[in-house]
Amino acid sequence: MQTLFSCSSLASTDVLLIDGLVKESGVCGSWQEKNGTGNYPPPSIYAALGSYLMDGVTMELKHALMYYLLLDLRDMNASSTFPTELKKFPQVFGLSKSNVKLLKAFWYLDRRDTKVIECFIHNVFIFLY
Repeated sequence: MQTLFSCSSLASTDVLLIDGLVKESGVCGSWQEKNGTGNYPPPSIYAALGSYLMDGVTMELKHALMYYLLLDLRDMNASSTFPTELKKFPQVFGLSKSNVKLLKAFWYLDRRDTKVIECFIHNVFIFLY
């Protein structure tokens, strides 16, 4: 999973917004036990899927972490049919549209991509009205 860092402009020492969700969910200890750093990305797909077996973590948060990981995998594999299949994940697992937009905004911010402004502005208008 450390390959995710080598495929982007991120360094392994960068602090990501997703790390806050990882710490909030409590999966960081589980990831450390599986030879990870306790921060994103998880040490393996197995470790990421293992978060679904943890008690005391809401299902929404588990799905959010998995969706963020899938966004990374989609970015690495843009030429496959994976991007079109990924669009089904939020709907199948009941992630709200606002959470999907927030996760995408985190993802873009973590990659220093300017598309995040559009995501945040859209969420602000939803919140205000």
